[in-house]
Amino acid sequence: MRKPSTSRMTTGVALCFLALLVLALIFVPRRDGYLASALLSVLFAILAVRIFKRRTQPSVQSRQVLFILALAGALYVMLFLLSGIPFGFYLSSTPFSLENLLRYVLPITAAIIATECVRSVFLAQRGILSAVYGYLICLLSEVLLHATLRDVTSFTRFMDLVGMALLPAIAGGLLYQYLSSRHGMAPALVYRLILALFPYFVPITSGIPDSLVSFAGLVIPLLLYVFVKKLYERKSVKAIKRLGKWFIGGVASTVLVMLSFVMLISCQFRFGLLVIATESMTGEYNKGDGIFYESFEGQPIAEDDVLVFEKNGLTIVHRVVEIECINGENRYITKGDANDDVDVGYITDRDVVGIGKAKIPYFGYVTLWMRELFVRK
Repeated sequence: MRKPSTSRMTTGVALCFLALLVLALIFVPRRDGYLASALLSVLFAILAVRIFKRRTQPSVQSRQVLFILALAGALYVMLFLLSGIPFGFYLSSTPFSLENLLRYVLPITAAIIATECVRSVFLAQRGILSAVYGYLICLLSEVLLHATLRDVTSFTRFMDLVGMALLPAIAGGLLYQYLSSRHGMAPALVYRLILALFPYFVPITSGIPDSLVSFAGLVIPLLLYVFVKKLYERKSVKAIKRLGKWFIGGVASTVLVMLSFVMLISCQFRFGLLVIATESMTGEYNKGDGIFYESFEGQPIAEDDVLVFEKNGLTIVHRVVEIECINGENRYITKGDANDDVDVGYITDRDVVGIGKAKIPYFGYVTLWMRELFVRK
């Protein structure tokens, strides 16, 4: 049985680590997040190794799991690059150079290695509380690599931090905790390094939407966790084959559904989807409803049609109340159903994004509620 003093020491050290990470997330600018995460993680690793006992010997399947995770990382890179076929290819914004090597590659590598070392040491304490502390420390270190609270100045930035940094870090942390506790730190370390560093060594990148990348970062670690765990619980060849088919089918189905949804909300199909964010159309389209609209490609527009259009940098959903044709140019006068007056000025065919066709009640209500809650704060 562990002595109470050891438990108190573990708690004290962990709370100090967490406090430093929280302060870094609050006060460190985004551009310095890589360096801050690297310095803090290396410091934590050195202290943890000197204060606590080392990690016990990993399982005999460690090499097999290491190969599986390396293969999964390589597959992720391949699929990411292949996604450039539908979304377009672009030159990398961080090409390999000495400057990027010093500014990004080395700090990220140091942060990941040190973080996994800290995770391994805390898991070696063989206590639930120690495991939780290790998970939280590594979680905040991972978030610090991608975002900081100092740059959160709007709801959009806040959702970027949650979606692109926090949620994938939570899902990834669950996988890394399991791998480190059962198979040593090497599998998680190799997988993380592949995913984090490949953008700095590949000269091209994909134009895939950030929302789809975030979704993949949330789902793939969970699928890998289930795959690795089941693989070594059920040894028969038949079971492994069934699991492999389930894993491939699950990944393919998830990617297909998410890809379709992203293309829908970005209007890559004939129809698009948008959330009503104001009360100007209250009645037929209420705040929080989703509106299906047909992409505008020159089809006739009539009075009383509901248009999705761009004006002054905003996407607006209002109804057509009057149409004028001057010198061959269609001019549409629009108005919100709940507004007393028509909109200032007019729009033309160039401004029209789509024509409203149907609605999904309350589709985006939760998102809008979160936005209002954040803005009030």
